[in-house]
Amino acid sequence: MDLGGRNVGVVFGVMNMSGNLGATLLPLAVAELVAWTSWNHALLFVAALYAGAAICWGLLGSQMMRPVRPVAQPPKEMLPGDTSIMNTP
Repeated sequence: MDLGGRNVGVVFGVMNMSGNLGATLLPLAVAELVAWTSWNHALLFVAALYAGAAICWGLLGSQMMRPVRPVAQPPKEMLPGDTSIMNTP
């Protein structure tokens, strides 16, 4: 989610929708696969999905992360440790 930056809400929404869609479709796909072949093939299919997800997660390494720039800087007089506002006449 750090990769989303200012669009973290969109990134979170897409991730959530993708997870829900996968959770809905996987039981249907596994049932069809078992009907055509066997449980061994279904297990290999799910293992391949997990391996693919691990590879994708690995590709999103820290080299892609960039520091998030604040949207707005606070006024100088509001910075912590700054006592100049107390010295104004």
